[in-house]
Amino acid sequence: MANSVAALAPAWMDGVQVNAAQMRREILGGLYDRAGIVRGLTVSALPTPAMKLRLPAGLCVVDDGQSGYYPLANSTQVDLDIAPSSATQPRIDSLIAQVLDNGDATSTYLYRILTGTPASVPSPPALPPADAPGAYTLRVANAYVQAAAETNGFIRAQDVTIVAPSAMQSLRPRKSDFVSPPGWGSTSTWVDFTSAQWPPITMAVPASGAIKFTISGGNMSNTNTDVSSIRISYRVSGANTISVDPLDSKAVLACGNASHSGSRTTYIDGLTPGGAITITPMWRISSGSSSTVTFSAGQLLAEPVA
Repeated sequence: MANSVAALAPAWMDGVQVNAAQMRREILGGLYDRAGIVRGLTVSALPTPAMKLRLPAGLCVVDDGQSGYYPLANSTQVDLDIAPSSATQPRIDSLIAQVLDNGDATSTYLYRILTGTPASVPSPPALPPADAPGAYTLRVANAYVQAAAETNGFIRAQDVTIVAPSAMQSLRPRKSDFVSPPGWGSTSTWVDFTSAQWPPITMAVPASGAIKFTISGGNMSNTNTDVSSIRISYRVSGANTISVDPLDSKAVLACGNASHSGSRTTYIDGLTPGGAITITPMWRISSGSSSTVTFSAGQLLAEPVA
């Protein structure tokens, strides 16, 4: 039986020779939580649309398959060409970061556009690319290329989607503010605010698996009867599912004619570290309608706990 196991020699020990993979693992593997964008690289269409994507300066890290990352910097803004479109079918192209590590001076590292296959329901091109099967890659952004794009607007702002995550699971809070009221037409059931009314929050769960959620509402009332109520709360979906119920576990409540402002903070742990979750604001009224409900301000706050 063994009660110990030798670790790899630390990179900062005198007289110990280490290789590049170990340095990537111990330095960059300790700095970043996952492959993704470190800063910049906000890929976009050109202000005057063309068959191009604009790649600003920035830095990403690409998974090396050995618990470390390759840093890949773009030093200056560049416009990259999109191949001619199909006349009859759309496709999805991808802008990727690519590292081909040959262990010598022939290694290559670049940002490039991969051309997808036209189809009635297109998919992004496969990774790694067929011309570099041994490459390590990160899909940074996708571009939807319309059929006959050259005569239908080229590559437009709405065609470009950044898909790479942030390389760092930041402990900064995330917030979403109430924008406009719903119709308040459904009673005695929980209803999602739409993204236009009160946008959801999407975030990564910190390494602790714990987040503090605070829901706040201002000038809340429901004058339909003396005991008519309005509640606001939220639900969690994605890597973890947390229902809005039980009824008052996470809710702010107001009843009757008296205007009420308040907030409710709930500490939730046991979430999946690194998992992506979405927090969706919700509402519920016991009776009444838009003519009896008042709700003029709200904020949803999610605070990762270290």
